[in-house]
Amino acid sequence: MLPRPIARDTAPSMAGGAGTMKVMIGGTYACRPVIAQTIKTARTGVEWKMDGVVFFALTGKLSAGQIIEMDTAKERLTIDGVDAMSRINYVKSKWRPGYTPGSHAIQSNDGGMMEMRWHAEWL
Repeated sequence: MLPRPIARDTAPSMAGGAGTMKVMIGGTYACRPVIAQTIKTARTGVEWKMDGVVFFALTGKLSAGQIIEMDTAKERLTIDGVDAMSRINYVKSKWRPGYTPGSHAIQSNDGGMMEMRWHAEWL
């Protein structure tokens, strides 16, 4: 887990979109976001990419309307609020403990609504 920064925004930053979103992370230190997606269509597995590189892959069947939530600060993954850590494809996933400041594109191979919430952090 990343150590706590010296300063942190009190209000969260947010971004969202249907299957893709652009995020602009401020501060000088990597943040620890919560990323969520509501699955659009029933499928087997889902992949999320950051700047074109897969950073998260989930296995198993998913139903339309299910909500995947990854909390990087708590190192927790849930589907509809239930622990789903056992469904992570660890070979394909490159879990990052923090997301660096700057502009990033996050995409999913499912077109469902995505949302990312984070606090900009400074050292």
